[in-house]
Amino acid sequence: MKLSLLAVLALVLFAAQANALYCYTCTWEQSNWSCLKAEKCSDKDEYCVTNVASVGIGRCCLWVP
Repeated sequence: MKLSLLAVLALVLFAAQANALYCYTCTWEQSNWSCLKAEKCSDKDEYCVTNVASVGIGRCCLWVP
C-alpha cells in the first residue's frame, strides 16, 4: 500500500513539470544560418512564430533614350 501511494505521489509531482519552450530568434539577418540563437520563451507562450519579410524590385531596369 505504501509503495502504491509513493508511486502515485511521484507521478503527480513529475506530471506537473513541463519543458520550457525555446525559439530561434534574430533581427534583420540576410540568411537563416544567422538565426541560430535560441531564447527561452515566457511561461505563458505555447508556440513559436516565424515572421519573414522580403523586399525587392526584381529585374527592373530603366531605359532612357
